[in-house]
Amino acid sequence: MSPIYFTVRSNLRGAEPGLAAAVRRVVGFGTAEELLLPASAVQELRVHGPEWLRIDGGIAEVRMTPLSPAPGEGRRVELVFLNGSGNVGAVYEGTVRALGKGRLGRSLDLQFTGCRITICHADDASVKTTVNCAIDLTGLSCGDALQALDLYGHVMEGSVFRLRLNGSEMASGRFPGAEFSRADYERHARLRLTVEDLHIVQQHTWHHFAVPSELRPADWMLLRIARLLIEGHCVANPFLTSLTMELNGEDSPVLRSILLGNGAANRALLTNFTLPFDNRELPLGAVHVYHPHVQAADGE
Repeated sequence: MSPIYFTVRSNLRGAEPGLAAAVRRVVGFGTAEELLLPASAVQELRVHGPEWLRIDGGIAEVRMTPLSPAPGEGRRVELVFLNGSGNVGAVYEGTVRALGKGRLGRSLDLQFTGCRITICHADDASVKTTVNCAIDLTGLSCGDALQALDLYGHVMEGSVFRLRLNGSEMASGRFPGAEFSRADYERHARLRLTVEDLHIVQQHTWHHFAVPSELRPADWMLLRIARLLIEGHCVANPFLTSLTMELNGEDSPVLRSILLGNGAANRALLTNFTLPFDNRELPLGAVHVYHPHVQAADGE
C-alpha cells in the first residue's frame, strides 16, 4: 500500500581497501554479508515513500544487512571432486548459507565442516567466476580439521567438481587453483602436517581436545618430536638440555667417574615421559634418552 524506494549514490575513491570489492559482491551478486557504507563514501541518499519517512538528498551512513533466514539457507549440498579419470574422488556434504542474486549475476554461499566457500558467477559469460574459500578450525576435532584441510587442498589444486543441491546437479566446473601463491601452498602443507601430528599424538595418549586456535613454533616442533617418537624413530630434542636423576645410594667407580670426570656418554630410560603442549602434559610413555657427553652439575 505504501511502497518505499531508496537510492544511494556513492564515491568509493579514498575508501578503505576492500570496500569496493564488498559493494561488488553484495550489490552485484547478492552475497549474504553485511555492507557498511560510511558517510564519507555516500554522496547522496534519497528515500521515497510516506511523507514521514521521506529523505531527499541527505548524506548518512548506510548499512545493508542480509535477509534472515537467507534464501536457500539450510538446504543440503554435496561437493563432488573428480579425479583425472573423471571418476568421483571425494565427496563433502554441507549446507547452503545463502543463494543470492544481484545486478551482475548469482552467488552461492556454502558451509562445510570448518570450511566456507563463496562462488560469484556472472551472467556475462566473458566475466570470470570468482571463488573464495576460507577455513576456520576453531573448536574442531583433529579429524574434522583434517577433513576441512583436505577440502581446501582440493580447491587449491584446481580440481574438477560437481555441486549437487538436494540431490540434483546445480553447478560444475574447475576451481581456479592458479589464484593461490606458493606461500599459500606452503602454509597449507605446514598446517596440515601439524594437525596430523596432533591427531596421532592424541590417539597415542588418549587425550582428545579441539585444535588450538594458536600454536607457538615450539609447539609445532614438540608435536613433530612426539610423533616421530611414537612411530619408533630416534629424534633430536633441542628443548631437553638437562635431566634430574635420583641416586640409589650405591657407590661405584663408574658412578664416581661420571660425577667427577670431564663428561661421559649416558643413556637413560624415562619411564613416564610427558610432552608439554598448550598448557597440558601429554603422557607419551617410556622414552630412551641418549647423549654422547653428559656432565654432572655439582658432582663433588
